[in-house]
Amino acid sequence: MCQRAGLNVEREVPVMGYPDDKLVDAGGKKLPEDARIDLLVMSHTTTVMIDVSVIHPRAEMNRKLDAKDSGAAIAERAKVKMNYYGRAAKTMDAELIPFVVDAYGRLGNSAILWIQTLAEHAGHYNSEEEFKDDAYSIISTAIQKGNAASIIRTLQSIRRYYAYSNRPQVAADRAHPRASNRAGAAELGA
Repeated sequence: MCQRAGLNVEREVPVMGYPDDKLVDAGGKKLPEDARIDLLVMSHTTTVMIDVSVIHPRAEMNRKLDAKDSGAAIAERAKVKMNYYGRAAKTMDAELIPFVVDAYGRLGNSAILWIQTLAEHAGHYNSEEEFKDDAYSIISTAIQKGNAASIIRTLQSIRRYYAYSNRPQVAADRAHPRASNRAGAAELGA
């Protein structure tokens, strides 16, 4: 999306400060040496750090915030990102945008504002609305691909679990756990 708006983009950029600066989050916790920002977007006038998060509103940690509305979980994740990378962004003279979206496609406020900003500067589109429609389609497709990949990984994990648990030795061990422990001890020479 950023490139479609004519901006230069770098992906997975290490978060760095000045040599004498110890990069810490807002709580004073030191950022890991391998901390990376998802996108570094540059124009001739500004630098923007974008950190992308996809949350699932039904995850236990998010249900505690609001079981029926992902807005609270999205806002909380954006706050965490601002606390985590905010000082580093200031050190790098960059604006930080926590681009938070839930697994159903709902965007956080800063993500919506970023898309609007891009739309205003995407000159080769016929209108801002055309750019935003394109952007929302790209985001929606990416979210759905991620959801599908997650489902596939889960099904593969379940398949591996049941394939392992149905092996004859595993089934025998479950039926007679003490016998298998004695046999294992005998093999070790105990």
